[in-house]
Amino acid sequence: MKKNKIISSTNNTLIKTIQKLINNSSYQNKLSLFVCETYKIYQTLILNKFELVYLLISDESKITNKIKDKNFILIKKNIYKKLSFLENGDGLIAVFKMKNKPIELSNQKKYLILNNLQDVGNVGTILRTSAWFGIDAVFFANNSVNIYSPKLIRSSMGYNLTIPTQKINNLTNLVDELKRKKIPIIGTVLENKSKKLSELKKMRSFALMLGNEGNGISNVDSSFCDLLVKIPSINTKVDSLNVSVSCGIILYHLTN
Repeated sequence: MKKNKIISSTNNTLIKTIQKLINNSSYQNKLSLFVCETYKIYQTLILNKFELVYLLISDESKITNKIKDKNFILIKKNIYKKLSFLENGDGLIAVFKMKNKPIELSNQKKYLILNNLQDVGNVGTILRTSAWFGIDAVFFANNSVNIYSPKLIRSSMGYNLTIPTQKINNLTNLVDELKRKKIPIIGTVLENKSKKLSELKKMRSFALMLGNEGNGISNVDSSFCDLLVKIPSINTKVDSLNVSVSCGIILYHLTN
């Protein structure tokens, strides 16, 4: 039986490359590669037809018998600990190729626009929720979190990569294209002029825009919206909902 290659030095070129991929989003984009951890997330990405480039497993891991692809590389435990961003990982680190196919808009589909969302935990929850409710694509606009951040992949359990995603450098261009396709843009704003969510009916197609955790959608960006909605509070002592919670409530209402 062929023995797996084993890496025992932190000076190894591949180890240095993976470290840089974990910490540098520009380097990720340059190589079109990203890093993830754990067998569960690895399996999710394999099932969604992501191209595996490298598979590294700690020499003390107990998951090697689960791996169908036996061309993995063994790494010493100390190297795994240096690469891993988990306290209690299962010993697996994988490098996959990015999918960079542009998203083609359709007035038969549902979209999400994340506008300057920077909390990885919130965005991870939003993406898992979007997958659950059948959102067709998610756009990351105005300095939103890195789509391929290892922490975001972990937070969403890899589901952030099962939905087509695209970074948008110019929100106005996306808005113009949505309007050309007659896809209504819905913004979430806690103002008197906003409609109550209960007044909206199920929609075949829409683009839901969610704003920054602290500041919401700016006045300029809210002017792009065809419709502004709010979720009325029952307890007036609470001034806002977490953005990921709001997302789940709105998507349930619009898709059911």
